[in-house]
Amino acid sequence: MARTAYFDGTTLKAISLQDFEQWTTLFATGAQTTPQVVASTVAFLYRCIDVRANAVASLPWAIYRGDTEIVSDDVDEMPDELLFMEGIVPLLYRSEMALTLGSRAYMLKLRNRVQIKGLQWLDPSTMEPVWTPKGITGFKRQINKGQSTILAPEDVIYLWLQGASETEPRTPPAQAALNAAQVLANVDAFAAGFFKRGAIKGTILQVPQSASKEQKDKLKSWWTRQFGGGTSTAWEAAVVSSEVVPVVIGEGISELSSANLTNEKREDIATAMGVPHSLVLSNAANYATSQQDTKNFYDQTVLPAGKLIQRALNAQLFGPIGYRFEFRPEQMPVYQADENERATSFAAYVGAGVKPSIAAQILGIDLPEGIDYEDLDPEPQPMQLQPVGMDATSQDDADAQEREAEAARFKRWAAKRKEPDVTAFKSDILSDTDKEALLGHSAAPFGGESIRDWYKAVRLQLDPSDPEAEHRIKLALEAQNATRVEKGLREWLREVFPPGMSEAGIEGWATRLEGGRAKFRDVLERVLIDSSDLGVTVAIDQLGSIGFDYTLVNARAREAASRYSYELVGGITDNTRRALQESVSRWAGNGEPLSALIRDIAPVFGDRRASLIAATETTRAFAQGNRESYRAAGVQQMEWMTANDELVCDICGALAGKMLPIDAPESDCPPAHPNCRCDLAPVVGALEPLQ
Repeated sequence: MARTAYFDGTTLKAISLQDFEQWTTLFATGAQTTPQVVASTVAFLYRCIDVRANAVASLPWAIYRGDTEIVSDDVDEMPDELLFMEGIVPLLYRSEMALTLGSRAYMLKLRNRVQIKGLQWLDPSTMEPVWTPKGITGFKRQINKGQSTILAPEDVIYLWLQGASETEPRTPPAQAALNAAQVLANVDAFAAGFFKRGAIKGTILQVPQSASKEQKDKLKSWWTRQFGGGTSTAWEAAVVSSEVVPVVIGEGISELSSANLTNEKREDIATAMGVPHSLVLSNAANYATSQQDTKNFYDQTVLPAGKLIQRALNAQLFGPIGYRFEFRPEQMPVYQADENERATSFAAYVGAGVKPSIAAQILGIDLPEGIDYEDLDPEPQPMQLQPVGMDATSQDDADAQEREAEAARFKRWAAKRKEPDVTAFKSDILSDTDKEALLGHSAAPFGGESIRDWYKAVRLQLDPSDPEAEHRIKLALEAQNATRVEKGLREWLREVFPPGMSEAGIEGWATRLEGGRAKFRDVLERVLIDSSDLGVTVAIDQLGSIGFDYTLVNARAREAASRYSYELVGGITDNTRRALQESVSRWAGNGEPLSALIRDIAPVFGDRRASLIAATETTRAFAQGNRESYRAAGVQQMEWMTANDELVCDICGALAGKMLPIDAPESDCPPAHPNCRCDLAPVVGALEPLQ
């Protein structure tokens, strides 16, 4: 019977033909392994994991206390109470990688007795949850054999891919891709081994049965020496006796170089990992395809992964300490481009006569919580609610319709809530005072033909003996003025950086800033005149029976307010110009998209600045109206008054009760600083004779 020897490229092995059932053992692919091991050797799987982790770690985010943004991803320094967030980006990366590979991720809260000082990444392979009928009661952490510790649940942030099991997470994406990845790993291993053994296929040497053991050993030694040297003998030639018959039984590289097989397995991996094939290989057919693949990747993979991490962080870390963590993908270029397209489509639908509510649903536009699609449609029923100091004949029709629609939207929103909080309804048109009025909680503000009428209507509803009544009326006017200033700032912003402007259009921003200055001055003039009018009206009440020519005093106060509006808008314009110059220069040098510039300059035209301007200038004009009235009535001295609450600052607290002569410099009168809320009161013990 013929004997054979099997040569695998490095070793010659004697095998009898009847033992060839051992081939299945000789050519077996090996045992199953873990996603972590395979990912370290299969480039495509490694890249898919890296793409997912990088995408989640790169999502824009912000941290809020209530509705107030405290910090965002683009800041250089964290506030002291959030210093533990400094390493959040690598933690987000590692969390997504761990979830992709093994369905679990863990972080340890490092804290002292007072606060959290940092976050430490924990290797998921060292962690084991301790389950009881009541749920997780701790986490067993074992780094070395025989050494373990139990961590309390409140000290650990744990993230799981939830499945049907109560105590086990679902299969991780990398595990689902494992079979396809192993095929690619085996192809790579075969190719490496093929060249290692001199690029020689598996071969059987068949010799006569009569060959002695010595002859076989010599043949084995010679063949191994001749062809077992790896790539160094790949091109060697040899002479073999005709009685020795080499029989090739293995395959070479050409038989496994199937592009279809490789692409098919890559597609399987990409599908399991939720990463578009084109995103990993950068082989999209065109730009439009690339953009769509990127958006699908974020919609279907990155954002769901981000929401899982966001929910866990809020429930286990930020919520208990009074904060809220939130990813903001809408700031990314891929979504901003999509929003611009949808905005254009929305305008086209509405322009063609389609109801806004229908157009929004067609385009899949998401609305804020508590807002229905029907709220987008204009409300046909009119409602009489007007800004302070403006009567129906002077109010622009378009503004009136906009205000009526906003009031109707607010009422629908409030109707869905048992005890609506007016501050939770965000509006660019209605102030909180307006909303309270719509709910019937206070007298309708600014509903008369003049400040005096409105003041009398509100004053009647307040306690006559309340010393703070007049101050609270001034604060109501201040709130309305803040709404006006904020709206004026937004209109100014649209003038300087109009919607749809290209990057090339940035160059003319300074000219457009000056062009919008006159409109904003009109807003400031109205704010100052109304505040001055209220100051005169309050002075009439303060002076009681002491009479003076109200009409003349009011005219003087208004004239002074109008003059000051030019000075005020000039200062605001100068400050705005400096801030914009810095932002535009910074943007021009950092290569960021136009949206980043708009986001950077938004606070310059935002609600905080509007509130600061309104508070400061309402106080200034109100005090000016007071002084004009006191002077006309013969008052010689005034007393500095502060609000009796915890918000009074050290500066104003020290000025409380200070006596001022009627002709004191304006710099010695309220406001003492930006955002000052102080008032004046007349000292009527000694009066000059009235002229």
